[in-house]
Amino acid sequence: LLFTVRVVHALYFSSLAHVPGPAINKVTELPLRILNARLQRNERIFEWHQKYGPVVVIAPGQVSFSSVPVAKEIYSVTAKHPKSSYFDSY
Repeated sequence: LLFTVRVVHALYFSSLAHVPGPAINKVTELPLRILNARLQRNERIFEWHQKYGPVVVIAPGQVSFSSVPVAKEIYSVTAKHPKSSYFDSY
């Protein structure tokens, strides 16, 4: 039951539920760890970007982005997304 609740939360209610990417990546880090072990992480993330677009979930709580405008929006101090004071220099 707990596993089911965790999966449903990750897929439908988490803050990254709306971000495109393979559904399994929203639930577990296992696919990313396997890709790391096989030294295939970068190639697969590139494929996900080709399939899903410039912003992709690669693991729970981890997002990859492939365009400068998206990076500027995320890391900009004036962006609408909340950030810690660490990003004030950006």
